[in-house]
Parts: sequence; structure tokens; C-alpha cells
Amino acid sequence: MKAILFFVAALLAQAGTATSGAAKSEKQIVELARQATVRYCEDRKTDGPIYMKGKVIGPYYRTHCEFLAEHTADGWQVSGHPVYEDSKGAQEIAEGGDVVLYYSPTGELLRHEGQAF
Repeated sequence: MKAILFFVAALLAQAGTATSGAAKSEKQIVELARQATVRYCEDRKTDGPIYMKGKVIGPYYRTHCEFLAEHTADGWQVSGHPVYEDSKGAQEIAEGGDVVLYYSPTGELLRHEGQAF
């Protein structure tokens, strides 16, 4: 029984590494960046009343991040651009580059710059 479980685990591990070595698309890389920065860029647009959103400065609240991916010679560079809204939900500030992530072509996070996440 242990031998069978070991064999199944080995097959699953091999299947996981075979698919992870494939080059990732822009959409997949952006999703990896979104997942990696969820604590900093968490989507707060649907979290209920404005007072529950992440207050940043004065009357402005960071509601989510927009991500821009650029294919580079080394893989991918993804920048997260926080979007801020006022207490009435009107977008007031959209600044960028607070979070920059660098990925290999296969989706391995190589390094990041900017805000801690």
C-alpha cells in the first residue's frame, strides 16, 4: 500500500514539474502578480461600505491595483498600479509602480521592488 501511495505521489510531482516548466502567457503572469500582492493590492471594491476599505491618506482609499506586464529579455516585468478613490467612490488618484515584480519566462518570481507584500 505504501509503495502505491509513493508511486502516485511521484507521478503527481512529475506532472506538476512538467507543466510548470512551460513559458507563461501575459495573462498567467499578471495573475501570478495579483496573487503575490494580494495583501497590498487586495481588491476592496466589493468589500462593502467605504469605511471598510484601506484608508491611505486623507480622504482617499486604496481600492485595488491594476497590473501592466511587459515581456523582457529575461522574462517578465509586472508593475502594480494602486487605484485610489474618495469617500463617494470617485476615482481620484491612479499612481503607478508601487510594486514591481520580475518573473522568469516560466513564472518564477526572481525579485521585486517597491512596497512590501
